[in-house]
Amino acid sequence: MKKIVNNPDNITKENVNKITNKVRAIILNNLQITIVDYSNTLMLPGGKLDQDENEKEALTRELKGELGIDISDDKIIPFIEYSNYLYNYPSRDGKIINKLVTTKYFIVKTSNKINTKKNSLTESEKSQTFKVLNENILFINNTVANYNSNNPRWPYFKKELIDILCELNYVFKDVLEEAFHKAIQDSNSWSKIPNTAAYIDNDNVIRLIKNNNSI
Repeated sequence: MKKIVNNPDNITKENVNKITNKVRAIILNNLQITIVDYSNTLMLPGGKLDQDENEKEALTRELKGELGIDISDDKIIPFIEYSNYLYNYPSRDGKIINKLVTTKYFIVKTSNKINTKKNSLTESEKSQTFKVLNENILFINNTVANYNSNNPRWPYFKKELIDILCELNYVFKDVLEEAFHKAIQDSNSWSKIPNTAAYIDNDNVIRLIKNNNSI
């Protein structure tokens, strides 16, 4: 599993007040990626590990609770471990702390349809806005970049989500390039492309273009 460390403020582990371990799922079907809008933040589905749980057990539980789907272990593929050092992080209890969140991301292969009628949200999720969304992976970066939030924790989540999506775009670069060029050749699809959209150039570099009817 590839490892990424985000620590722009050079926080040492001695200066970390809290350590949290999480798991999240990348569910991609027909270029639609599943994301969660929770407490006015965007994130991939998943959450914290319970005591004595391994990563796959935690992810299976979280996907059942948030999306109402059952996943078997053989459909869970390790992708990236992301260690995020959060400096002056505004915790939910109102304290400002230094926090280390290590999240393991897994690609989940499933044809099971999301059924929020069968989910079992936590009390915290029930008390906050919680929505399950499916976004086209070609435009998800644009959605994240333009998402408006008054949640002070969103900038921390946003950086991590963008980093993971960029890694995902690289892994699926051939599929995305084909889908993008098919979209721009279809006038109906082109009209639906947002102000900026991602594509992968011949050097495998992710670029952004403006919607001006030309590349």
